[in-house]
Amino acid sequence: PVRVHELTARVRQKVKTGLPDRSIEELIVEMASLRRLAMAFELPGSENVVQIPERLLR
Repeated sequence: PVRVHELTARVRQKVKTGLPDRSIEELIVEMASLRRLAMAFELPGSENVVQIPERLLR
C-alpha cells in the first residue's frame, strides 16, 4: 500500500515546492485512488485527516 504520510515526507525532501503538506497528501491520495492503489494512513492526530472526495464512475 501507498503510505501517504511517509510518501509526503519523501516528496517534501526531494521536490522543491511551495505546497503545504496537506496539499501534497491530497495529490498523493488523488493519484493513488485514480490508479486504484491501496493506501495506508498513519495519522498522528485527528487534525491531519484528509477528506477523500467520492467520484462517480462514468
